[in-house]
Amino acid sequence: MQTFMIIPTYWSEPDGEWNEGDSVYDHATPINEEGTLARTLKSIEILDDKNFTLIILGAVTNLKYLDLMEEKLTKIILEAKLQINTILFTDTNLQKAKKVLYEGTLIPDILHLNGYSNIRNICLFLPYILDADIALLIDDDEFFEDPKYVNKAKEFIGRKFGCVCSIM
Repeated sequence: MQTFMIIPTYWSEPDGEWNEGDSVYDHATPINEEGTLARTLKSIEILDDKNFTLIILGAVTNLKYLDLMEEKLTKIILEAKLQINTILFTDTNLQKAKKVLYEGTLIPDILHLNGYSNIRNICLFLPYILDADIALLIDDDEFFEDPKYVNKAKEFIGRKFGCVCSIM
C-alpha cells in the first residue's frame, strides 16, 4: 500500500511576534528559533517500517517569511539525512499547482495554506492526488518512541475491526 506521512509545520515572525492579518496557530515556531521538527525527523530513524513518502508541509503566519521558512526547512531536512523519499511542500508549490489545476476551469479556488482547516485539507489532498492508499498525519512536535508505530497505524487498514454488538 502506498503510504504517505504528512507533517505540517507552522512558522511565525521572529520572536513569536504577531501582527494584525497574520494567521494564528497555537504553537508556531518563531522563524529565528530551531523548533521541534528536527527532533521529530530524527526520531523517524527508529521506525521499523519506513516504506512511506514523507511530506513536510510548511506554513507561515505571514507570507513575508515564506522564503526564510523554505530555507530553514530545507536545511532541517538535509541535516536529518533521512533515508526515505521526502517532499517539502509550501505556498510556493501550492501556487504553482493551482495554476495547473485551475487553468481553463471554473473550479473555485479552495486550496490555501493558511488556517488549520485549510492546512488539514492540503494534508489530505496531497496524498490523494499522489495516489496514496494511506495518509498518516503527524504533528511537528511528535517524537517516535515505538519502532512499530507505522505498523500499528496501518494494522487495520482495509480490514474489518471491532465486534458485533446488539442494540437492546
